[in-house]
Amino acid sequence: MLSGMETLKAMGVEHKAAERWSHLFVDGLNVSVRQGRLDAAFNAALNVLGTATSLVFLFYASLLVLRGSLTLGTMMAFGALAGGLLSPLSSLVNAVLQLQIVEVYLERLQDVVNRKPEQDSSNTVVTERLKGAITLEEVSFRYAGQGPLVVENVSVGIEPGTRIAIVGRTGCGKSTLARLLAGLYMPVSGRILFDGQDLRGLELRSIRAQFGVVTQETHLFSGSIRQNIALTNPHMSLEQVVHAAKIAAIHDDIMGMPMGYNTILADRGLSLSGGQRQRLALARALARNPRILILDEATSHLDGVTEDIICTNLKSLRCTQVVIAHRLSTIRNADLILVLEAGKLVEYGTHESLLAGDNLYATLVGAQRDQEAYA
Repeated sequence: MLSGMETLKAMGVEHKAAERWSHLFVDGLNVSVRQGRLDAAFNAALNVLGTATSLVFLFYASLLVLRGSLTLGTMMAFGALAGGLLSPLSSLVNAVLQLQIVEVYLERLQDVVNRKPEQDSSNTVVTERLKGAITLEEVSFRYAGQGPLVVENVSVGIEPGTRIAIVGRTGCGKSTLARLLAGLYMPVSGRILFDGQDLRGLELRSIRAQFGVVTQETHLFSGSIRQNIALTNPHMSLEQVVHAAKIAAIHDDIMGMPMGYNTILADRGLSLSGGQRQRLALARALARNPRILILDEATSHLDGVTEDIICTNLKSLRCTQVVIAHRLSTIRNADLILVLEAGKLVEYGTHESLLAGDNLYATLVGAQRDQEAYA
């Protein structure tokens, strides 16, 4: 509720959210009360059992002493031993109960504790500086073991330094394919090659260290703007930070803030506009001088003028760029456009060659032009 407070307030359902929380809180209190009653009853039962055992022993042992079957010294010695046994036994029972509670906690942590490492470092190779070539060979991926294929048999070769655009209808698998290229997911079949090396045999950290990735969900961290841009290298010079910010067209906005690059971002940067957060995320990706840049709707919140400036700045970069976008202005100048439909690569080519035919890409472009004309 705290992270979604803006949505709750915008929809006017704060009272419903508070009511739901109150019900859950009352349920928790009721469980605590029942637990307290059970603990009190159990402790009372242990005390009664211990007292009753001592009384029964004392009565029976006294009868044996009166009959002459047992001496008084033996009775006292046995009574001391019995008392020494009952107290640790009670503590042992309490310890067993506590262990049962610990077992519940461990079961909840089991998925994390027993989770296998993402990669066995002993069977991987740390890659050198990438040139930027990417090859996909019959790549398929599904999220669940028996779920449908989100990406199916995609094969394409990407030359170093080229600009690739991935387009398609909503839900066709564009973002999933981008995450596969970033090494965040592993294909269920097929291979992804970087400079001819299979991704499965490469050390993922050494690969990801050469990527610049901007996803749809922009996430900024607590700290200053400079710290967010220099996230991958806290010792990055201010000149490098400024250079990345200029390419992302956010430098002027930052200089207009009271503390410039030392401006503190509060509450995950919600004091900034959506476009400013996107450009900060783009500057963060560019600051590490990536060999492969993956942009997933990285300019969706920007106006046309700012987006054109960023696109022009990105053309000067000497790295492989994979761009996912819906706007025609973002993808028009791509060296290669991949068109996905239901997870399959159905068309590919340049903007002009794809428009020449009666195909899905032409339909998407026509629909966008009609919307712009209507607007």
